[in-house]
Amino acid sequence: MKKLIYLLIIFVLASCGQKLQERVLESYPDGTPKRVQYYTPDQENSYLAKEIFYYENGNKKLFGHYNREGKKHGKWFYWREDGKKWSEGYFFEGKDDKKRRTWHENGGKHYKGKYDKGARVGVWKFWDESGKMVKEINYDKEKR
Repeated sequence: MKKLIYLLIIFVLASCGQKLQERVLESYPDGTPKRVQYYTPDQENSYLAKEIFYYENGNKKLFGHYNREGKKHGKWFYWREDGKKWSEGYFFEGKDDKKRRTWHENGGKHYKGKYDKGARVGVWKFWDESGKMVKEINYDKEKR
């Protein structure tokens, strides 16, 4: 019985350390990656776990995770070509969910708000490029 438990612990620890398998789906003419996907290592039940898109200059463009059904799930990031963050938000089973934030090209806030499984909820705030808040919408009130 001790040997069985010991082997089970070793198996669990070994499987936790397995790296995702990388697949470069698209490349730029110079060979640098444009689109890279990462799959779970289990051959029979492998699924797309995360994906990264790159600009031609090598900076990240888009990064996020998927669930077993191939739908966006968890936190996703988008960047501008110069490397500045453009947007970040969450997804739940392919639908916008939780916080969403975006930034203007100058790095200032553009808008922030929340989703609940695809629907805008609560107060959303919008700023112009100078940093002045220009609009506030309460989507909970809009629904009534």
